[in-house]
Amino acid sequence: MEMVRWVLVCWFAVLTLGRAEMVFEKKEVEIEVPYDQQVVTAAFPFRVVERNTELKLIEFKCTCLEARITEGRLRWKVGEEGMILVDFDSKRVVGDAEKEVFLVFEGGLEKVRLAVKIHVKPLFSVEPPGVGWDVGSEGDERVVRLRKNYEESSAQIVSHSSTNKERFPYEFKELKKGHLYEVRVKAEDTEKRGVATITFRTDSQVGKFKRARLSLRVLNPKHTDVDVATPAQLEPKKEGGAGSEKSSKFGWMVVAVPAGIMAVFLSYFLMVKRRSAS
Repeated sequence: MEMVRWVLVCWFAVLTLGRAEMVFEKKEVEIEVPYDQQVVTAAFPFRVVERNTELKLIEFKCTCLEARITEGRLRWKVGEEGMILVDFDSKRVVGDAEKEVFLVFEGGLEKVRLAVKIHVKPLFSVEPPGVGWDVGSEGDERVVRLRKNYEESSAQIVSHSSTNKERFPYEFKELKKGHLYEVRVKAEDTEKRGVATITFRTDSQVGKFKRARLSLRVLNPKHTDVDVATPAQLEPKKEGGAGSEKSSKFGWMVVAVPAGIMAVFLSYFLMVKRRSAS
């Protein structure tokens, strides 16, 4: 199974000849961040193919990142395996975030981009996160739920306040202690546009989870824009074109050439396997 995995990796290397000598199993990593964890680490395993390579530096712009390579080594030989590790400090992140690092090599080789995507659920999801009314509407009551996302947390909502309770009066109720809350809110005045925010404060020790917010707004009714197609857009598209004949002539090379190289790789690995078995 290990051999098959690296055969596929080498196959990818064949398709990217001339770019870099470090071939990665994956260049993007997604991480779901636990409630009480601030720094998460993404691992990017690689193998050196084609020729020896030397890493010059790892570039990144965000102070929330730290990156390192196995054993701190910069020079790598063909066939060696290693790993790039990227630490992502999620201290200020709630929601989704993506950051990237770039590997810069000696010899002017093309940079390699590695990306880390993290997902940080809020302590309490506000469902929906905002409610609104049209100008001139009745301002009827809306119901919003606040639901806890982390069962392991004992944090609760301890207070709440509004930037305009006179215009948007509301009632706050606890449905399940520490886990589920309900807000019933309405708009007293919808004669003109306006916005307000209800802030819910928790006793969580994690800074980014100390508050949750619900936005309220009275806005003008939305108007749907209708796109009208021009006569030229309604004409059927002609198939083919100036480059279609050329594409048909050389398109087979896109498949045939890599397939032939892949066959060579597979033959080599099978030969090595037979020799080791004997």
